[in-house]
Amino acid sequence: MFPSHQRLKIVLLILTIQSFAENSGPLINDTLLRDLLRPLSEITLRLHSNEDFSNGFIQFFLNQSLCPVKVLSYNFVERNQSRNSVILTYDDDINKLKSVFEKFSTNRQGVRFYIIDHQFKPSALIDIAYSLWNRVGIFKNYYLTSKGVYFYNPLILEESTGKYGAFQNTTSCEDFERIFTNINGYPLRTYIFRSVYASLVFDKENKEILRAEGADGHVAYTIEKVMNGKLVLLKPDDAFFGYHLPNGSYNGAIGRSIRYETDLVLTGFFVKDYYTQDMEFSVAVYMDKLCCYVSKAKRIPQSILPLFSVKVDMWVGFIGAAFVWTAIWIVIRRINLWVNRKRGRQFPEELNKFIDWQYFQIFSDTWVIWVRANLCQYPPFLSEKVFVISLCLVSVIFGAIFESSLATVYINPLYYNDINTMAELDESQLKILIKHAAMKDDLFFGSDLLVFKRLDKKLLYVTDIVGPIIDVMSKKGGFASVTRASSLILDDISYILSQKIHQIPECPKNYHIAYVYPKESPFKERVNDILLRFLNGGLINHWIEMMYHEAKIGILKSPEILQVMGGYTWKVLTIKDLQLAFYVIIGGSVISTLVVISEIYIAKRSRNK
Repeated sequence: MFPSHQRLKIVLLILTIQSFAENSGPLINDTLLRDLLRPLSEITLRLHSNEDFSNGFIQFFLNQSLCPVKVLSYNFVERNQSRNSVILTYDDDINKLKSVFEKFSTNRQGVRFYIIDHQFKPSALIDIAYSLWNRVGIFKNYYLTSKGVYFYNPLILEESTGKYGAFQNTTSCEDFERIFTNINGYPLRTYIFRSVYASLVFDKENKEILRAEGADGHVAYTIEKVMNGKLVLLKPDDAFFGYHLPNGSYNGAIGRSIRYETDLVLTGFFVKDYYTQDMEFSVAVYMDKLCCYVSKAKRIPQSILPLFSVKVDMWVGFIGAAFVWTAIWIVIRRINLWVNRKRGRQFPEELNKFIDWQYFQIFSDTWVIWVRANLCQYPPFLSEKVFVISLCLVSVIFGAIFESSLATVYINPLYYNDINTMAELDESQLKILIKHAAMKDDLFFGSDLLVFKRLDKKLLYVTDIVGPIIDVMSKKGGFASVTRASSLILDDISYILSQKIHQIPECPKNYHIAYVYPKESPFKERVNDILLRFLNGGLINHWIEMMYHEAKIGILKSPEILQVMGGYTWKVLTIKDLQLAFYVIIGGSVISTLVVISEIYIAKRSRNK
């Protein structure tokens, strides 16, 4: 589309002469030619000889003041081929014309001007123009004739032949833009493959594609309606996105774009460097992250589950408080003994024992109260009784917290700590397996962080794993992997909710995501304009939210996932849930036996003395 190239800094104009005559004919439509040249920043004329200056069109290019002119020899070889070209021909030989067109039409960049000084025959040139369009997508050609300025419209349908492509008279430099407003049912070769926001439905019998679904599918069909085209879905290959092969070529969607085998790739690509300049991105349509995921940490055994009913700080506070209350009680006892001695009061018999024995008794009574058991004998002083009452109230609060937490852990299973940072992933020494080679390019590579450098060495590209990596991980584990955050929410949410897979919250990369075109795609400007309208109207976000809603509905159909999520809030306790209680009573019995033996030994030794 010629008007869209106003930002080009250098536009080259190449002149080739097959054979020439003294009279080149009058120059027509001076105003239109000026409009066509106005966006150009430079013109390069390539001439065979000085006689070429007598051509009327050449005189116009030399005398115009819209842009500077550079004259070079026709045989001069430039390092970079000219983006734009003007071809002057007097030859009626179709084969010679075809060779000239192919020589100067090697890429889709720029505009070519063909000066047809002989009898203009559209029927003879239509096959050549169609071939250039079909093979490499070149159609920005102006044909300057004595009858007017023509261009090849590949999107117009000839009713007489039923084929697309015809010559039209040029009236404005905006003609190239107008032809994409309505493409008249032209078949748009669209490449969509299985991804987060895209999926394909196949016919089970002949394996033909029936339709595309997901947010990307909605985008494709809406573009089809707006442009009045016909969506032709291409069968995807195993490479999906594609990657650089050892022989220098590309496969997958990247390879098809480079070879111009598709008009649009409407599956989202991360906007990054794919080491090729022969494909382009559309406007960014949404954002996503690349995140690592690992197997969910193992479940805490029932035998020690009560110990994990509260966090470590609660246990430390509970045990530490008991020692604090013991110290306070001992201070109160010492004060009471000192006050009563001053008053000359007689102490009860039990208070006449050694003071160390009283400390041990206070420590024992504190723990009895702290675990909400009954005291056999209350302290003799009123102040200590008040302290014991307050201690009982505090123990009730702690006990209520422990009981509620204990009931919770029996209903909702507890797991050991998961990997939550990249540093923890590095310390785990897990290999990171990926099935898309494009993920390896810059996931960790290029970062200055030592953790990322070490993780980059652990990335392994695998092709021998049958089925999704996440499914293999949920069954075997022992490694990590990488995927898009949206994929874990939509496609793999069942693994997350069923506590089989854990996503590491710290994601190493955040990307803009866009669609892909071949380099200088003729459909780029129009499709970008439509995508911007979708974004401004909130349509793409709406289609994504629809996918999230459908994923939530699918979750409600799975009893297993509902049970893990708390769909069933009851649980029947069994003898296995009481393992720790038996371990405690056994341990307590062993300790009490040792204490009895020690008491017998001490008593016997005292009698001997």
